[in-house]
Order: sequence, then C-alpha cells, then structure tokens
Amino acid sequence: MNQIQDHYPDLGTSPIANISLASKELFHSNFLAWVFNTYPEMVSRALEPSGVTLSSSDTSITTSREERNLDLVIRIGDRKIIVIENKIKSIPNPVQLRNYENTATKLLKNQAKHEFILLTLSSKDQIDPSGENKNWKQLDYNRLSKILRKEIPGRATAYHRSVIEDYCGLISVLSDLADNEAKQKWNPVFERDQAVLPDLKDIRLHDLFGKRQGQQVALGVYQALKKRNQLGERLHWQQPPKKLHPSEVTIYSGFSNSRPLIGVFCAMKNLKCPDDKTPVGVGFQVQGPQFRSYIEWPIVGTLSQKPIGNKHENKAQAIAWALFNDAKCPKSFWEPKMKSGGTKDQCRFGANFHYRYKSSDSADSETLENLSMRITDRTFALLDDLPTIEKLIARYYDMQH
Repeated sequence: MNQIQDHYPDLGTSPIANISLASKELFHSNFLAWVFNTYPEMVSRALEPSGVTLSSSDTSITTSREERNLDLVIRIGDRKIIVIENKIKSIPNPVQLRNYENTATKLLKNQAKHEFILLTLSSKDQIDPSGENKNWKQLDYNRLSKILRKEIPGRATAYHRSVIEDYCGLISVLSDLADNEAKQKWNPVFERDQAVLPDLKDIRLHDLFGKRQGQQVALGVYQALKKRNQLGERLHWQQPPKKLHPSEVTIYSGFSNSRPLIGVFCAMKNLKCPDDKTPVGVGFQVQGPQFRSYIEWPIVGTLSQKPIGNKHENKAQAIAWALFNDAKCPKSFWEPKMKSGGTKDQCRFGANFHYRYKSSDSADSETLENLSMRITDRTFALLDDLPTIEKLIARYYDMQH
C-alpha cells in the first residue's frame, strides 16, 4: 500500500497534522467545536449524512466540549441536544454508549429530544459490535470533511478557509489508510521497510493505527464467535476479565509498548478462586511476534503466597507451571512440556498472569484478516477443551491448599 508515501510530504509539512499529534482525539473534538461555533450555519449540512436533520428555523446553535465528559454537545436552542462521541482511535464499548445516553438525560430530561451520533474514522467501523445500542447514528470523518470543505461559508476569512482545508486534507489521508486496514500486514514492531506502519511512526501516527489494528483483529474474532452462536449471551466484547461470570468469554484489544495486543479470556465454569467469586480463566494473547497462552487469576489473594514445596515465587506460578507441563494439557492451549520462547521457561505479568509463548518469524507478513482467522480457530479448539483444562487447574489448586 503506497498511500503513506504519496501523502507523506503533505502530512510532514501540514501545520494541522503536526498540531493534531499532541492529543489526537481531543484535537479533533476541539477543532470541530471551533468550526461549529464559528460557523453554526455549517452544522445542519455537516450532520445530514448521519440522518440527523435540523429545520431552517433552528438558528440558535451552540457547541460545547467535554460537558459531563461528553465529547461534543450541540444545543439547538433549549429544545434539543445532539451528542457526538468521537471515536477516531477506537471501536466503541456498548456500556460506554449506554452511559452517554444516561448522561444526556441530565442535560435535557426529555429523551425524545436527544440525538446521538458516533463519529468514526472509517465508514466500516461498527457503531456497536454487540448490536445492543440502537439509538446511535453513524457519521464517518471522510464524509464530514468533504462537507466541511464544500460548505465553508463565504463570510469565512482566508485564514479560516485555509485552516479548514488543511484539516480536511489530513482527514482524507487518515480515512484512506483506515479504509484499507484489513489488507494491511500485521506489523508489530513498526520497523519493517515493507509495511505502512514504519512510515506512520515517522509522523507519530503509528499508535493511532496500531491501536486500530488490534481492534480490527479482535473484532474479527468476536464476530466469528458470535456467528457460530456457540456462546450466546456468554460472549462479550472488550469486557474486563474481572467482570466476567463463570463460563463467559471476552474478546479484547489494547496497545502497549508501541504494539497492538489482541486477547481472548475464557472464564472457567466451576473454578472460582481465591475469593470464590471471580472465575479463573485461560486464553490467548497476540502482541508483536508473540502468540501467548496464559492462565490468569483476575484476583490473586492467597495465591500470591509462597507455594508448597517453595520451588516457585508464588502459588499462582506453581499452578501455571504444573498445567503447562502436564502431559494431559490440551494442545489447543499449549503443547505439553514445551518451553516458552526467549530465555525463560515461563513468563508472567505480575503475580496473577502467567504465560508461555511462541514467536513467529512471519508475523510481519500476515494480514489482519488471516491473523483474525488463526486466533478464531485456536479459540474454537480451546473452548472444546476447557473442561479438561479446568480439571487440571482444580487438581493443582487443591494441591496448594
């Protein structure tokens, strides 16, 4: 894909593109609030593609920023509010959207007078992968920027006109990249010459698209699991493991150490320890070239104590070690007795997250679509083997108590 090479000179010299790097999502919200407050006559046409319409009599239009933590609130006199949630960097969380709806009632109690718009970088971004939120309309940045460029009022100063046009040029580049994400290569370290993301790092946009890469892969896994309908309501999108109930599964994504991350967490059906409330879980993570198999106790409790036999740092580590080395450990989770990559036989994040990983030399040549399918296949196999894994964990847990 050559868009970044084609547009790199424009991005490198654009004042707007460079200013936007300081706070990417906040910058866009601030810029749009400035446009709508300076030229309120642009609001009606700008929002029209989303399905939100204003009448010609709606002349009292004001836009506020971060009112009760809402990105943009457009007031049409005192009779109507339009809430715009800016999701240029991420895919929305359904719980988050419901909370915004509840917050809107504090601004205007009559819910019939509320309109909700999700502003996304790409038209392909879904409003809500879970399908739970029906009150939100979608508007993508590309369509918005085309209208802004076309509808600049005649009364605009030459300076304002140039600023808005510069902004629309930035959006055009970002939208082109976002619309082709699925075909991009999984490039975890942002250092390969053949990929788009290294050039993005030069202009400090790698974190934006890196985060989106992780979300696109995770979304593919979530949709495949949902389509199979094996889990029903037990399948969750971006739900923290601590909030899961037994037998529930969450698909999540993140971004750390300049690398996107995709994760699958499967909560055990009966095994809840150490507080007898929070399920133990196993799953996978993919970050950079690492494909990790892990066991996690969202709450560690007494498992942070020294284990019986005193061979490991804590009981959680001892249980994980026993699971990974058990000859009966299903291959869908980990090849029994196979050591982890790197210099350590077993790795951990804190006291509660223990994992082993395989490294892939071809990680940077795999498309996001293919990676999503690979994680999906492993997840289906893992779900079939969860009863066996739970029995093994329960046995080693009992041995530590």
